[in-house]
Amino acid sequence: MWSENPTLPPDRPATDDPLLRVGEDVYSHADLVGTAVAFADEHDLGPGDEVAIRAPLAHPGVVAGGLLAPLVAGATVVVPDGDTETDLGVGAGPDGVTVAPDDVL
Repeated sequence: MWSENPTLPPDRPATDDPLLRVGEDVYSHADLVGTAVAFADEHDLGPGDEVAIRAPLAHPGVVAGGLLAPLVAGATVVVPDGDTETDLGVGAGPDGVTVAPDDVL
C-alpha cells in the first residue's frame, strides 16, 4: 500500500523487475529503459522535442520509444489527434520522422 503521497511508491523497482508483459513475453525495467536511452540517443531527442504515440501502448516498442525515450531525454510525450504533427512519431502518422514500433526494439 502506498503512503499518503500516491506519486511516490514505497519501493524502488529492481532493474530486472517486469515492467511490461505482452502475451508470454516479459520486458524488464532494464530492457525497456535501456532501449529508450538508445532510441533517444539515436534520434537525438532532447528538451523541446515532441514525440507522438501513434500505436497501442501494449507494444513494447511504443512504450520504449514513444513513452520512455522522451522522458529520459527531457522531451515531450504527445498523445495526438489526427492532425497533430510532432518531431517524431512512433507508429504511422504525419510527423517529421516516423518509426515503426517493431523497429524500436
